[in-house]
Amino acid sequence: MLRSPSLSRLFEQHRGPVVRYLRRRLGDDAAEDASIEVFGRAVDTWAGGTERFGAPRPWLYALATEAISARWRIDRGRLERLERLADQAPVRHPALAPPRPLDPRIVAGLRSLSALDRETVLLLCWGELSRGDVAATLGIPLGSVSARLDRVCSQAPHGRSDPPGGAGFDEGPGTRLELDELLAILGDNADLGLQPVRQPRIESAVNQRFAVAPSRLRPRRQSGGPQAIGA
Repeated sequence: MLRSPSLSRLFEQHRGPVVRYLRRRLGDDAAEDASIEVFGRAVDTWAGGTERFGAPRPWLYALATEAISARWRIDRGRLERLERLADQAPVRHPALAPPRPLDPRIVAGLRSLSALDRETVLLLCWGELSRGDVAATLGIPLGSVSARLDRVCSQAPHGRSDPPGGAGFDEGPGTRLELDELLAILGDNADLGLQPVRQPRIESAVNQRFAVAPSRLRPRRQSGGPQAIGA
């Protein structure tokens, strides 16, 4: 990738966050293949710069979102596993406890959201994107991001008012999680159940994949580019 300095900078600046987001959504094993796929598509569609794609960070996250969508069963399985871990896994040492422990009902509520609302929430708390970057990633107006988040808040019931078999972001009698607190809890527990050593291994696999393919870095004379989800 050193033969294309601008692409190399893009790779170095955004590889870590994108890989981290894919691990949080898909788990360790599936994230490795998805990471290679995302950066492979980035290389394939590169044309000497990102001006025609817009800001590089939302562009890469749009590719990541497409890779996750193609693996939606794995994505859902990751949330199911997270719910079980939140319910079963005791904290062995106080120093390892997150500032805000994850209640399994929060994950159940997250799974009960529509796919679009859940994608918006997870890009904010697991992708660590701003609302503007989330809008650019999903190809929607900024106001639509706010509307989706307002809808998430409206679905968080007060007290114990959940319908039978329903799920919500309910902490207990008379309480309800606000959006900022919900995002903070999910962010604090984003890496629950992941192996700490896996991200460097995944990044190494991605590095090796593209270090041996300099011919793929030649600019392509093609129109258009990767379309953001929802565009």
